[in-house]
Amino acid sequence: MEEYSSYKHPDSNLDFGRNWGNNPDTEEPGWLHNDEVIVNSSWVISSLEEVTPTLVEAEQGTSISTDGKMTSIFLKGGTAGKQYILANTIITTDNQGIVRIETKEAILTCKRGC
Repeated sequence: MEEYSSYKHPDSNLDFGRNWGNNPDTEEPGWLHNDEVIVNSSWVISSLEEVTPTLVEAEQGTSISTDGKMTSIFLKGGTAGKQYILANTIITTDNQGIVRIETKEAILTCKRGC
């Protein structure tokens, strides 16, 4: 699981995104092939510390960028001091019709004073 130094204040609504394409700053290759785009994205929020996570999807929901390379989810709630696992599963296709499915996880920490 990838770990990020991402923090969210429990009272804020925050968008959390994942770039599956090339890094625009370094041109380091991403997980997607050049001719591949994301056609479906779903997110699951879980916690090892809370049976029912208090971090949930906000009203703004989820999205895929117009170029089909990035996904995002808007989040609300959470409990200060708790960590949450954000799992993003995507379905992709390319210009040859090849479909791939991949899931990546990240940790988000709720923290006051951010």
